[in-house]
Amino acid sequence: MLSETVSDEALALILDGESFSADEICSRLKALFSSEGLSPWQCFDADVYTYGGRTLVLAYPTPPMRERVGNAAIRLSRG
Repeated sequence: MLSETVSDEALALILDGESFSADEICSRLKALFSSEGLSPWQCFDADVYTYGGRTLVLAYPTPPMRERVGNAAIRLSRG
């Protein structure tokens, strides 16, 4: 992990490498919350960008699934 910023409203993470699965990203986000002493979000969306051998993850909490319309899968956007 190269850099990270986490709060109750947003999370930004820069990783060294370009190919991370959704499970790998989720586990890294949960570990980051744990290391900061915060409770992990129950539901979140993440935008994932790769460039020059690095990966930027921008994540933000979303309402619980019962309050949303749509698919229950984790939604990752890759740019």
